[in-house]
Amino acid sequence: MKGIIYTLVLSITLLAVSCVKSSERADNIEVEEKEVPQEERELKALYDEVIDIHDEVMPKMDDIMKAKGA
Repeated sequence: MKGIIYTLVLSITLLAVSCVKSSERADNIEVEEKEVPQEERELKALYDEVIDIHDEVMPKMDDIMKAKGA
């Protein structure tokens, strides 16, 4: 019985701690985004676009290499 109570208390504590940390992270992200200059936000958006294209093309590399070798 003590083991069940201990496990329950530990689970609730871990859940509470993880929820607090998520809220703090969300607050920090909002503050950081406000402090980032417009130019850096534009560069980040461009970088994200390039990475999206990269992620789309990379699975096709095997096909490209096979076609190149043929």
